[in-house]
Amino acid sequence: MEAKPRYYVNDLANLTEPHHVLLIGSICPEWVAGIADLTADNLELVLTQPRLQYIRSKADGRIRFLDLALQAVLDPDEVHRNRHPNNAIFYKRLGPRGYLKVVVWLQREKTDRQHSIGDFYPRDAVRVERARGAMLVWRKA
Repeated sequence: MEAKPRYYVNDLANLTEPHHVLLIGSICPEWVAGIADLTADNLELVLTQPRLQYIRSKADGRIRFLDLALQAVLDPDEVHRNRHPNNAIFYKRLGPRGYLKVVVWLQREKTDRQHSIGDFYPRDAVRVERARGAMLVWRKA
């Protein structure tokens, strides 16, 4: 069976079929410079319908953070490297006690795939601050 071509949507409400892809925006190359050197033609960031379904399936209710996750990848407070070389972790502050952690799968080279959100969930501030020394790549001034 031949795979359906990707169908790009600009509205979350239209992300309904497995071949649908939500265009979120562009990654700023400086945010991930310590992880991947991105070219101007390789900056698009997406959320696929299968990943959205995965996030919705989680019993912990993380789907309630979807809007903040979409904001976090366009305006992060910090970006960290990850133990996986093609992942970047975008953090958005939730308050004095926590952050939203957004895992972004990077595509180091321009292909038919784009950078995409893999998952997101709340993270305790102590854990983020502890990792900052070894993992920090970029931080908002």
